Amino acid sequence: MGMASVDASIVVIKDGVFTVKSTAGNTDLGGDEFTNRLIDCCAAEMKKKHDTDLFSQPDALANISAFCEIAKSSLSLVGPSISTQSMGISPDFEITRVSFEELCAHLFHSVMGLVEACLRDASMEKSDIDDVLVVGGYAKMPRMRQLLSDLFPGKELQSASIAKGAAAQASIVSGEMQEVSLHDVSTRSIVVEIDGHMSFLIKRNTPLPAETAFFIKGDTRSTHTVKVYEGESTVLMESSLLGVFLVHVPTGNTNIEVIFKLDLYD
Repeated sequence: MGMASVDASIVVIKDGVFTVKSTAGNTDLGGDEFTNRLIDCCAAEMKKKHDTDLFSQPDALANISAFCEIAKSSLSLVGPSISTQSMGISPDFEITRVSFEELCAHLFHSVMGLVEACLRDASMEKSDIDDVLVVGGYAKMPRMRQLLSDLFPGKELQSASIAKGAAAQASIVSGEMQEVSLHDVSTRSIVVEIDGHMSFLIKRNTPLPAETAFFIKGDTRSTHTVKVYEGESTVLMESSLLGVFLVHVPTGNTNIEVIFKLDLYD
């Protein structure tokens, strides 16, 4: 779990071959969301106690935002509570670990939902998991670790550095680490919209590299607009737009084949 996103994957390792069986993620859920919940809580408390809008005071908002970022880490790693007074920040607020975990309960639930989705997509039971690896500073929050321990009882939660993983990936891509082979899957579905009609081209968890094709039929229009999205929703506004391109098709009964490729390291 990073600042802006969270991902969960199930990987099978055998004879130096790493095969990703399933993956699930949320690009709108990360450490920042936990910080924002704390800021909203402080703003509500300030409104209640002082009848003041925190968001209309840039200096106070900056102070509270910095406090909430520090509080999130401190409550996760150090003590049961933290106050702005101890940091010399005004106005005075105190946040406890219990209140923080209650405030962010739905966020923790969403993260665990991704882990459970991975198990379903891979057709695996939690008892099939041998090791649990947590990556990213925010994955070390006590509540997060407790939920993972509850889901995978008896499994030691091992930590790893994102930098080490990136270095290993670079070695694989460059060919320097030839004794390791990675078989990955698409982390998000690829969706195409043609003249207002949408369809899924490459679904999430499709083995990579992947290739698919679609046809655009010529009609009275010579130019067709194709939009490519990334996401799981059938509502395009909830997906991320990757790009837009125009396809020129001769009028009549001509069909133009468009081939879409998704490489392993794209």
